[in-house]
Amino acid sequence: VAWIDQVATWGAAAPVAALGPWDLLGLLGALAVVAAARHLGALRPAAVTLGVAGVLVAVWPTGPSPGAHRPADGVAVTVGTCGGVVVHLDGDARPVPTLDGLRAVGVRRIDALVVGAASGARRTAADVEEQLPVRRRWNLEGDDAGGPPARGVSWSVGGVEVVADARSATVEPSEAACRLAP
Repeated sequence: VAWIDQVATWGAAAPVAALGPWDLLGLLGALAVVAAARHLGALRPAAVTLGVAGVLVAVWPTGPSPGAHRPADGVAVTVGTCGGVVVHLDGDARPVPTLDGLRAVGVRRIDALVVGAASGARRTAADVEEQLPVRRRWNLEGDDAGGPPARGVSWSVGGVEVVADARSATVEPSEAACRLAP
């Protein structure tokens, strides 16, 4: 039974794209081309190359598009033009819809997780941190770890501007130019 858990854990963390019906049909077609390549003689290398390219296109993970997304109740995802991903959870956030919504948007990592004071948001944040890599977590109404300072603070994460104090946070795309960290 332990190996099933291990396979499920690996599968949940594997950076592959979610396959819709058309993606799955394309993947099956690409695999059929690879399988039929042995009967194509001189065209075999081209068929194998085409088939492998089709498989890669079908399963290659894509990131979320820049802008604001609302993948589930109580969940706001803001993606900056520089690739920064900020997720803001409030009291309505529930674990399963949140994780499903983040996967649907294409979130594979979170640069900043801003967590509201409600206990539902905190429970959901714990589940999100188990499933996705989170670089930094800020709890509003700061408690133990990760709480913002009592006075207002702002920071920029990959093209996303976050302004927070102990009670609230505003997350929106930044107008600042992208720059490389030293």
